[in-house]
Amino acid sequence: MKFANFTSAQWKRFIIIDIIILAAILLAFFGMRWYEEHATPVEEAKGMVTIEKWVTPNGLKVYFTPARQLPMVDMRLVFNAGSAQDKDKPGIAQLTSSLLLDGTKTKSADEIAQAFENNAILIDASASRDYATISMRSLTDEKVFSTAIQLLTEILQTVDFPVDAFAREQQQLLTAIEYKAQDPQSLGEDLFFSTLYGNQVYGSPITGTKDSVTQLKRQDVQQFYASHYVADNSVLVLVGDLSLSEAKKIAKTIDAALMPGKAPPKPEMVIKAASLEAKKLEFPSTQTHLFIGQLGINRHSPDYFPLLVGNHILGGSGLVSILFKEVRESRGLVYTVSSSFSPLQANGIFLINLQTRTTETQNALQVVGETVNNFVKNGPTQQQLDAAKDNIMGGFPLRIASNGLITDFLTTMAYYDLPLDYLNTFTDKINAVTLEQVKEAFAKNVQPDNMLVVEVGKVE
Repeated sequence: MKFANFTSAQWKRFIIIDIIILAAILLAFFGMRWYEEHATPVEEAKGMVTIEKWVTPNGLKVYFTPARQLPMVDMRLVFNAGSAQDKDKPGIAQLTSSLLLDGTKTKSADEIAQAFENNAILIDASASRDYATISMRSLTDEKVFSTAIQLLTEILQTVDFPVDAFAREQQQLLTAIEYKAQDPQSLGEDLFFSTLYGNQVYGSPITGTKDSVTQLKRQDVQQFYASHYVADNSVLVLVGDLSLSEAKKIAKTIDAALMPGKAPPKPEMVIKAASLEAKKLEFPSTQTHLFIGQLGINRHSPDYFPLLVGNHILGGSGLVSILFKEVRESRGLVYTVSSSFSPLQANGIFLINLQTRTTETQNALQVVGETVNNFVKNGPTQQQLDAAKDNIMGGFPLRIASNGLITDFLTTMAYYDLPLDYLNTFTDKINAVTLEQVKEAFAKNVQPDNMLVVEVGKVE
């Protein structure tokens, strides 16, 4: 058949068939991408997640959830090695974490990166206030997965913190600190934490300061790794296409690769507000960044669920929150405003964050204060409570809709030692929250007239 002899109708059918074939190819490709990101076992889609937990002889805690639909595994090592462990060396946890993938006794950083890339293995190391992590995702193909485990164990056993890598990462951290000095949001957050916590845990920036990071030595990193990256101070999270016996075999291998040793003593976790004195930081901007808050709760607070639901109504639900309606919709004082509780191992923070025109700073502060005061005094309406609970429960399946998201939840559960049924009872606990519980929790934990206010902008 020659194209020149095609009739108009034949051309039309030919084009339609091509479009259908192309659409099918695109649908298959993007459908598979979506499925890889979101597919979970049937039980998980209903909020039921199977979790196995055990402890190795060396003290490594293991959390495992099978997810057999896709041939991949998410693996995460969690160490009690966040910035809360920095003590008199602010920034040491962050610098140690950033150096973990920068060289072993036999491989350079480039060789390590190339080995992971050649096998399509994703790996990352990071540090937060409470903990540090090494996260890895790999296909379960025998050759690829064995390579992934071999590379990870090599890093754990022979990480070398090369002199040139130390100098490079230290300089990059100093550059990040300099960048933060040009960002009013970062400046405000650091000032809020340092004012509220002072010299206590969480008072220093995760990145440390210019002075503290400049003084860090390679030996400091080596010592921090040796004392904190040990089996008894860590948790292994496994989610993916593994049987229980396979997961136990992997855990045994990782356990053997970790240095033995006892977890270091936990820092003092009885925290009190160091200061609630208002702070104003000069910054050349047409807007003022406002940080309003106080000490909040720790991760084991009995008020966690009432505060979670109540804050969803107050300022945690975006465009439909009370704060957004009062400060943005009714008065046009801000582009956006939000509130949040951030529970940590010790008392975290309750924070309201917004940006407003400098000339409207006092108006914005007044409206926020009145809104929070009214909420603490009167609480939400039953209609608001029902809507919030429906929204949180309705969105929960999406929060565990991929292996990566389940890994995140298991990390939180493992580090903060939450009950194994936490995921499976989450929606029940949300649904059980009452108006009285919300009112009592906010009255107990939020003091509107005794909050720290940090302003970053032009001081008038």
